Parts: sequence; C-alpha cells; structure tokens
Amino acid sequence: MQVKVRYFGMTKEIAGCDQEVVELGEGTCAADLFAHLQQRFPKLDAFRGSIALAVNLEYSDGKTILRDHDEVH
Repeated sequence: MQVKVRYFGMTKEIAGCDQEVVELGEGTCAADLFAHLQQRFPKLDAFRGSIALAVNLEYSDGKTILRDHDEVH
C-alpha cells in the first residue's frame, strides 16, 4: 500500500522534501511508519518526543492502522 507523508518544520529540513509517497505492507501502524522513517532519517530520533503524528488530519497515538492512500503528517 502507499501512504503520503507530509513533512513540516524541522522534519521537512531533515527529509529534504515537503512530502513523499511511502510504500508499506498491509497492517502497518503509524508508529511503524515513524520507525521506518527514523531508519531512513536518523536525525528524526532527536525530535521523537516533540513530533505529533496525524493520520488524515486526526491525531494518532501511533496505533492507528494505515490504509492505502492515507495521508500522514
């Protein structure tokens, strides 16, 4: 499945773009996506405590299961 990830502020600087499409396996949750992004962009780890995840404009505690074409902020 594919989800759109949008980056803002420091995360935008770290990722080097404001959005991208990420390919994930079925059943992936928002926290798993963040762990995947941390592997790609290790500097994100320094901001983990101050980053709030939102899936389709609703805040997520990380347990939200992602679906094809979701948008994650």
